[in-house]
Amino acid sequence: MLIVQILTEEPPAPRRLNSRIPRDLETICLKCLQKEPARRYQTARELANDLNRFFNSEPIHARPVNRAERLWRWCRRNPQLAGLTAAVAVALIAGTGVSTYFAFEAERNTQQAIAALEETEREKQRAEQEKQRAEQEENRADARADEARTAQTRAEANARLAQQQKELARRNLYAAEMKLAQNAYADAHIGRVLELLERQRPQVGDEDIRGFEWNYMLGLCRTDLVTLGGHPGPVTCVAFSPDGKILASGSGDSLEPTIPAEVLLWDTRTWQLQAKLSGHRAVITSLAFSADGTMLATIAGREAVRLWDVRTGKLQAILEGGRAVGATVSSEV
Repeated sequence: MLIVQILTEEPPAPRRLNSRIPRDLETICLKCLQKEPARRYQTARELANDLNRFFNSEPIHARPVNRAERLWRWCRRNPQLAGLTAAVAVALIAGTGVSTYFAFEAERNTQQAIAALEETEREKQRAEQEKQRAEQEENRADARADEARTAQTRAEANARLAQQQKELARRNLYAAEMKLAQNAYADAHIGRVLELLERQRPQVGDEDIRGFEWNYMLGLCRTDLVTLGGHPGPVTCVAFSPDGKILASGSGDSLEPTIPAEVLLWDTRTWQLQAKLSGHRAVITSLAFSADGTMLATIAGREAVRLWDVRTGKLQAILEGGRAVGATVSSEV
């Protein structure tokens, strides 16, 4: 066993056995015990010189074996174990490197995932903010639309009110000017009467609000007399159309039943006969134009009311049921 230890193991350092041994003396002793001859003192003189230097407290030439050299010597003495140890070390280093690499990769992937998650969260927040802005814009648009509808409704109501006030003012003006025309006629101011009547002629698109009084005042102002013939019997009633352009005259003779009862329509501008309405047997007692002057109602005693088309002179309807003593005609009939 001692020979094996001498051949395979490094001699123990003297300072391990006795720590009071000087380090340079330990170095000289270990160099003398080197297993390779080339590493030992080559002559006794070299050994003596190093010992003298030691005793004279001078630097010795021998140098202590460092750890790297000890490792190298151990590897040379134990090549299989050294190879196995080296392989294990390399594997450990490689494993550590690979582990470190994957750890770095995992850390980087984790950081990227965290960054992506944060970016996703920011995108989500931006989308939520955009959604809130869109909802706010939509609410503002709805509010503006409601305001516009309210304003439109208010404007329409104001327009209707203004139209009603305009119509009321127009009718009040008509009544006032008809009163002025009556006063002017009483004062024999015929020119003033005609001026007031002309001002009440409806414009295009306006409703004709003139009544009997307008045509009556206009008739009073005419200085020429017109004699209209054509009736076989005495004239019993007359009526002007609302625009004053048509005069309807009715006739009949209760004492002479053989004389036919007729209604004649005259053009007041030329006093030419426009139409003859026949059909009643009794005396014509009442005539009435519709508000737009297109229809004429005729009444003859106990007979049914007859409705005529003024433009064509044709009978439009016969209204049975009861006795009529007067008539008012709507343009919607």
